[in-house]
Amino acid sequence: MFPQMELEQRDADDAFFIQGKMRDNSTFSIQLISGVNHAFGASLRIFGESGTITLTDDKELYFGKSKEKFNKINVSNLEITSQQLSAEARSYYPAFYPFLEKLYEYISDDKLDEDLPTIEDGHKNQVIIDKVLGN
Repeated sequence: MFPQMELEQRDADDAFFIQGKMRDNSTFSIQLISGVNHAFGASLRIFGESGTITLTDDKELYFGKSKEKFNKINVSNLEITSQQLSAEARSYYPAFYPFLEKLYEYISDDKLDEDLPTIEDGHKNQVIIDKVLGN
């Protein structure tokens, strides 16, 4: 859901929900969540054993290995040309598009990204939830 307003106060992660029905009438629900902060002045730093990643203002991405200089990582800019999307929807699109692209690659090329959950992952979660609820 994209609110139709001029300014939006951002205080939560992005979440996208896709629900549908297959030709055999089975249904599906896909939930995609992004922790990207779209506010101006945003800064994200991820520290790991292999190095550090920094993202500033959702525009500048750098990676540095331990005791080495940070190197800028160039990421292609996703231009939205569709006039069918509102200005608010277009602002969410760069966070949504990578999830959609990975889903497309899996369906069209049978190329599963390790971060894309499968129906088996969903089933395992449901089994745990059922046990917790006593079902």
